[in-house]
Amino acid sequence: MSRISYVPAIDGLRTLAILPVVFFHLGFSWIPGGFAGVDVFFVISGYLITSIILDECHSGTFSFLNFWKRRIRRILPALIAMVIVTSVVGYCLRYGRDVQDIGLQGAAAIASLANVCLWIMAGDSWGSAAENASFLHTWSLSAEGQFYLFFPLFLFLVIRFIPQHIFKAVSALAICSLMLYVFGADRYPVETFYLLPARIWELAAGSLLAVGLNHSTWRTNRL
Repeated sequence: MSRISYVPAIDGLRTLAILPVVFFHLGFSWIPGGFAGVDVFFVISGYLITSIILDECHSGTFSFLNFWKRRIRRILPALIAMVIVTSVVGYCLRYGRDVQDIGLQGAAAIASLANVCLWIMAGDSWGSAAENASFLHTWSLSAEGQFYLFFPLFLFLVIRFIPQHIFKAVSALAICSLMLYVFGADRYPVETFYLLPARIWELAAGSLLAVGLNHSTWRTNRL
């Protein structure tokens, strides 16, 4: 069990990050860059996940199964409820191909594959197909969920075998992802927007902050 205590300020930061996104999608012209709140949210999530993993590895209580079970219990019930309500409303208000898309997108959201599904089905995140997608807002949650799957293993192995180089390892991961983002922004903008590899650097930025704050912990840990 993690010794990381609940910090209300973190939820406050998350709220401040999400509100601009909501206002942006509502069409408020005074906040044209509100979508950047998603990037801030990714940084916060990276910080939290890394802090938890470092704390549990240092105390010898880390378990992949328990880590993923906590994420599922925290996210899945609310996500399933949202998908059900949105699907029911969508089936009542839409028709034809849109109804089929609702089912596919809802299932993809629950499976943490909404970003992949929207990349294939909707394409350009600023296009009409994406704007009309009932579950467009779940792409970032799916990207974050995919990060939750691979990053704990990456961080665990680094702490296990090269704990003295954990900052360098996470930095290398962030730099590779950032380079992919810069390369793909013009050449493959849709893939770069939706898919995790080009988004890892944002989550890793928060991870680096957590590593820096836990410097003495991970440096002395040998598992």
